[in-house]
Amino acid sequence: MLLTSSLATLLKGNVTGRLVGIVLIILGVVELLFSLRYSKGVIKNGTSNGFAPASMAFSLFFGLILLVVGIFVVVATF
Repeated sequence: MLLTSSLATLLKGNVTGRLVGIVLIILGVVELLFSLRYSKGVIKNGTSNGFAPASMAFSLFFGLILLVVGIFVVVATF
């Protein structure tokens, strides 16, 4: 409880929290773009890597998580 309340006071109205949120949003968008580019390349050219579908799914999931967490952090700091 103490950790969450002190973290909330640290991020509330703090410029650092906004910057962290913006960086997370940028990283999420970049991750989504790279994963889509990789997916298109694998679909077009094919691959012998059996883990390619798992990496495509995980990168999309990770990009969405970064994007959503970044949006939540930015919204929470205003």
